Amino acid sequence: MKRRGAKAQRHKLAAVFPGIVLSVALSPYNWGEQPPSVKPAPSAAVRDSLERFHSIIPEGGKPRLLIDGAVEKPGLTMTEGPAWIHSKLFFSNYYMFWKKFGTSEEGGLCVWEPDGAWRVLNRDVQTCGTDPMQNGNLAACDLIHRSIIEMNPEGKVVGILADSFNGIPFGMPNDVIVDARGGIYFTDPVIAREGAAQPTKGIYCRDPRGKVSRVADCDENSFPNGLALSPDRKTLYLNDSWSTALWKFDVKSDGSLTNRRRFADLALSESRSSAEKKTTNADGMAVDSSGHLYVATDLGIQIFSPAGERLGVISFPTVPSNCKFGGGDLRTLYVTGGKRVYSIQTKQRGIGYPLR
Repeated sequence: MKRRGAKAQRHKLAAVFPGIVLSVALSPYNWGEQPPSVKPAPSAAVRDSLERFHSIIPEGGKPRLLIDGAVEKPGLTMTEGPAWIHSKLFFSNYYMFWKKFGTSEEGGLCVWEPDGAWRVLNRDVQTCGTDPMQNGNLAACDLIHRSIIEMNPEGKVVGILADSFNGIPFGMPNDVIVDARGGIYFTDPVIAREGAAQPTKGIYCRDPRGKVSRVADCDENSFPNGLALSPDRKTLYLNDSWSTALWKFDVKSDGSLTNRRRFADLALSESRSSAEKKTTNADGMAVDSSGHLYVATDLGIQIFSPAGERLGVISFPTVPSNCKFGGGDLRTLYVTGGKRVYSIQTKQRGIGYPLR
C-alpha cells in the first residue's frame, strides 16, 4: 500500500550492483556520455550478474501496458493486490486517501481478461492486497473496515475472515497471502489513532479453523508490508516500506513463525540514498518456482536469488506497488502501480495459486 502519488521513472530494465546501475533494455551497459572508445570492460562479477538477470528477464524485454486508468473510464487511482485465478487477473484499486470514498465510479476490486477487457466488480469496497483461496474465492484486505474479507469471483463479499485480535480491531491490514493449509497470513502496519488499538504492528495468521494469532511483532518505527512464501512453503518473506531490510522467517508445521533474520537489503533510488531516512517504499512481492524473490519498490521490481543476492531491477514508467505471476504458463509477471497495470514476460515459471 502506498499513500503517495507515483513518481514517473525512466522506462528501462536495469541490473543493479553496488554503486553501479546498468541499463539492459537497449544495450548491456550504460556508461553515461563516455565515448565508446573509453568504456571500461565490465568485471567478471558484473558479467555473471547480467547473465543471471537475463536468465530471468529476456534481454531487450519490455513491460507492456495493459490498463491506463489515467485515460480509460471509470479511471483508476492506486492499483494494488494483483491475483491470478480462473485465468483472469484480479486487482485492487483504492482512492480513499485522495478523495472521499463514494464520490467516484472507480471500483475497489476489478478484473482484467486476457482479451484486454477489464471491468469493475465491486465499488463498495477499498481493497489492497488479495490472494486466491482454495475454494476459488479471494482473501482481500479491506481498508475501510480494517479487516480481511472473502470475495467471490463476481466481486461479492461473502464473509469476514478476520477483523480483530484479542477483541481489538486491527489498524489497517495491508497485504495477505494464503498458504497450502488454508492458513491466511497478513500484515497490519498501522496502529489505530482512535479507539482501542493493538499494542504493536505485526504479522497475523488465521489458521484453517478460524483462530487468529499474532505470529510476529514488528518495531513501531517499521512499516511491515509485503509478504511472500518460498516454493517449499517453509520460508515466509517480509519487507519493510520504511527501511532497506528484507526479512525471512521459518514456517513451522502449525503455521507459526520462528527464527526471524535478515535476508537481504534493497537498493535505494538516487533520491532516497541521499535522504536521512533510507526508505524504499517496499510493497508487494512475488516468488517464482526457482525461489527468486521479486519486490516492488520505488526503484522498480527488485529481483533476488534464493540466497539473497540482488540480481537486478525492472523499472517501469510508474512506481510499482505489487506483482504476481500469471498467464497460461505462469511466466508472465503482472505489475500494478499508480493508475496503471503492466505485464512483462519472464523465463521463469511462477507459483500457481491457490497453493496446494
